[in-house]
Amino acid sequence: AKRLWGGYVECLKPSEVTRVGTRYINNLRLPFTNLEHFLTLVPSLPEGLPQNISEFLQRYVLHDPESGATVILTQALQGEISSEKPLPIIIDIDAFYVARSSVNEARFWDQLAQLRQLKNRIFFSCITEAAVERYI
Repeated sequence: AKRLWGGYVECLKPSEVTRVGTRYINNLRLPFTNLEHFLTLVPSLPEGLPQNISEFLQRYVLHDPESGATVILTQALQGEISSEKPLPIIIDIDAFYVARSSVNEARFWDQLAQLRQLKNRIFFSCITEAAVERYI
């Protein structure tokens, strides 16, 4: 992004920046088992309802008071469910700052680094050690 930014500004000549953000879409393939074994944030259904979930979508908008950033955290299970195939779990993390500033401000790069750290904190809070071990 940093390498391309100068060319973008030169070509399109934006007058200001209104949002600095990062988005990471993590596509996990987890074994067909109890989701609590791999995820810390799982859907919970009231007693008396059928408990076999074939799809779910959870969306949270979080405000981080420490950094002033906003995060949209979306977690979903969607696709073909089969006990022979891994479960397709999506953890989508959109972290951003909304503020008007000059296109030439160098603080964007510091903000992007802060957003990446925030994204990592959120991602690793959403998965268990068992999920981490599947990918290392």
